[in-house]
Amino acid sequence: MSFLELNIKDEYRSLEDDIVKDFYTPVLKQSKKYQRAVGFFSSSALIDISRGIAALVKNGGTIELIASPKISEEDVVAIEKGLKLKDDVIRDSLISQITEPKNQYEKDRINFLINLIAAGILLIKIAILDDDSRMGMYHEKMGLMYDSDDNIIAFSGSMNESDTAFLHNYESIDVFRSWTNEANRVNNKKLAFEAIWDNYEPRMQTMEFPEAAKRKLFKYRENDRIDLGIDNPVEYQMNSKTIYVSEPIKSVPRIPKFIKWYDYQNQATAKWQENGYVGIFDMATGTGKTYTGLKAIVELYEHRKAPLAIFIVCPYQHLVTQWVEDIRQFGMNPIICFSTSSQPRWRERLKDACLSLEIGLTDHFCAIFTNATFCTDSIASIINRVKGQAVLVVDEAHNFGAENSSKYLDSKIPYRLALSATLERHGDDIGTKRLFDYFG
Repeated sequence: MSFLELNIKDEYRSLEDDIVKDFYTPVLKQSKKYQRAVGFFSSSALIDISRGIAALVKNGGTIELIASPKISEEDVVAIEKGLKLKDDVIRDSLISQITEPKNQYEKDRINFLINLIAAGILLIKIAILDDDSRMGMYHEKMGLMYDSDDNIIAFSGSMNESDTAFLHNYESIDVFRSWTNEANRVNNKKLAFEAIWDNYEPRMQTMEFPEAAKRKLFKYRENDRIDLGIDNPVEYQMNSKTIYVSEPIKSVPRIPKFIKWYDYQNQATAKWQENGYVGIFDMATGTGKTYTGLKAIVELYEHRKAPLAIFIVCPYQHLVTQWVEDIRQFGMNPIICFSTSSQPRWRERLKDACLSLEIGLTDHFCAIFTNATFCTDSIASIINRVKGQAVLVVDEAHNFGAENSSKYLDSKIPYRLALSATLERHGDDIGTKRLFDYFG
């Protein structure tokens, strides 16, 4: 088992590479030890690190995992004022991030990891920043793999960003090898990890995974079998359809087979196509407006056969959340764009997505915004380079008749769809005209 036999790249990007298949699996297959810092602790972070580690376990290898609890600013202040005990806050935060598996895929992965913990193969520690002035969270993302000859591969980058185990967000990692001129960088990462793991890193505190959190996690144990075939292709049922999961599925816009379409929905998307993919769906609540809009997007993507930037805009955050669930059923993994988004670094991800589409590294991406976020000069400047390859779908579109909002209905965007049961603005003929002028 030697890393020297592998062809390892300096960098992996999920738009060009299958990071699990091309990097994780072949490297872990040659590994005897895996050290990983994942940023925030959560059930989804655990599921993410499970990808490819069965090969390491077959070698008799071990995994050391460092994570940080998600702690609110209010909790930090309360701890500093002596109103709460730090250990209690950390324990409660970790417990809150252990959630029930949503489907059989997650159940299998969580069960696999629980059994590795029970067997002493997977060890978890919790790290926080803890200097004299301020308590904070440790959010580094890196990993180290060791082979039987003590060669080391280190990597760092934007892993563990995904909100779901089924769709692959944009990710990238930089890779360093101990047997090359990168040896110093590898050694620095090794020393940094060991200092944190052994709790002698200055201004940091590392502790064992709390028993209360472990008990919560073990509630989801289904059996005591360590399934070393977990990375083999397996059939799962999801949303009334069959998928095969051996590694994350690339997102591709597609119409779900489980949805029954009504004639008026098919007629609407057909008319929109006839009208050059510009128009208005005047649909009341409960008539499948969101699904019809997404059906229109997928048909445009399929007919266009060219890169497509998909921008969806909703008035409120709770509507964005509802849209996101539906968007994912249509094979897209949206970038969620507003101030309190659950996705970290969403602005950077939006910039990366626009650049990748522009230079041809990907053929589509989807971003969803609140009205307040979309109607800003900063967002307009980010998406400007791909507006000529974009479709804009605006939910409750009557809001965009207002003078300030309408400035962001850019004529460079060729494909446009307004969704509203009441596009005419009461007492505002000028605003209504703006909408019909833009959406047709």
